[in-house]
Amino acid sequence: MGAHDLAALAGQQPLVMLVAAPRHADCLLVYEPLNAAFAPAAAELARGLPEGAPVILYRPPDLPALTDETPGATVFPHARRITACTAAALQAAYAQGRSDALPVAAAFPSLRADLVDLPQEHELATEFTVFSLGPAQPFTAGPARFWLICDGEQVVQCRPVMGYAARGIAGQMHGMAWAAAAELAAWYDPLAPVASRLAFVQAVEHLQGITPNAASQGIREQALAVERAHNALWWSVRFLRLLALEPLARRAAQLAMALDAVLAGWTPEPIAAWLAPQRPAPVTTPPDLASLARAVRDLAATVRRDRWLHLRTVGIGQINGAILHSAGVTGSALTASTSGAGDIQARLVARLTMAATTLTALAELAAAPQTTPTVAGRQKDQQADWYVPAGTATGAVAGPRGTLAVDVTSDGGIHPAHVAWHAPSAALLSLVPALLAGQKVADAEMILASLDLVTAEVDG
Repeated sequence: MGAHDLAALAGQQPLVMLVAAPRHADCLLVYEPLNAAFAPAAAELARGLPEGAPVILYRPPDLPALTDETPGATVFPHARRITACTAAALQAAYAQGRSDALPVAAAFPSLRADLVDLPQEHELATEFTVFSLGPAQPFTAGPARFWLICDGEQVVQCRPVMGYAARGIAGQMHGMAWAAAAELAAWYDPLAPVASRLAFVQAVEHLQGITPNAASQGIREQALAVERAHNALWWSVRFLRLLALEPLARRAAQLAMALDAVLAGWTPEPIAAWLAPQRPAPVTTPPDLASLARAVRDLAATVRRDRWLHLRTVGIGQINGAILHSAGVTGSALTASTSGAGDIQARLVARLTMAATTLTALAELAAAPQTTPTVAGRQKDQQADWYVPAGTATGAVAGPRGTLAVDVTSDGGIHPAHVAWHAPSAALLSLVPALLAGQKVADAEMILASLDLVTAEVDG
């Protein structure tokens, strides 16, 4: 859940950096919530820390309690807790001194050993090798395991194992009041809370027969555009670091932090305060981001020209656009295959180009006259806003990874009768086994990273 936070932390101060293995770490930062499937894996990571290295817990302040959740304090009873995920907070927690206590509760179970069935048909008399990527690995935003069955350096099969980020969002929404369900919807994709919440609210408005006017809908689209650009820049930071291209990663991080700084005062109130049925968005002027858009385009051009990146990415992990279409893939991954070569480099360039185009559009809106947003229909009190007639409707928005949709069914009661999410990452994940078969192990890791999979979307 904290992929963007960790990417920002790794570049804020020289003393704060990510390491490849727990044995090389000075501390372990655990970003809650932990579900029952991932908690043993987190405990195994802690057991691998050097003696005395502390565990530090962080939980977002607005994260609701989730049903399928193992409290961090249960797994790590001696952990230190921070209230803000910043470099300063981490250093303050670490400065308390090294811990003499065991990092994991003595009674907490170890990670269960998994067995993998190897393919039976094998032409040459060589043995298969099985690699386990995960469940804690840097190639996806969130925990997931990928079993790679290899013949030498070549991947024969890939078997994804999900469920480590499962939180039961849809099931919990069934028993919640409509307004509370909308709050929880924002956590369906923790990296895209605006898209997640707006998709749910859009479905509710369809059931209510409410149509926001053009001005209010325009501000919603601006918020979505900002989130798409924000995701693309921070993902590029993580991806370029995986490729060991630190100069390019630093440039991307500077652009991402510049965008964060510009947008900090964009809206006079939190988006969650107005992103609800019959609640018009505040009148706001989009920030002028023309110079930032040009800098992002320059970065995309540099990515195309970089010789080392070219050798690592061009022609590797190509996906046919027709296959993506048939699988229901949308967003930048589809653009990279329909307008480009569909390889790793094309996916990186497509995301950076999308961010630049989005920022340019916002800069142009800054010069346009702003109108007062209203919502068609009779204004009611806040509680009545969430009266939802019986029926079924779908809300769909353009999220950072493609179209994020949700089907909502109401029986006219005080809470949803049924909620079903459709995540763009799930469509891409279904193609991973065929995509990685025949690839080299080293390339497989970068191909996975280039897909920008968010496991919270898949696990729900």
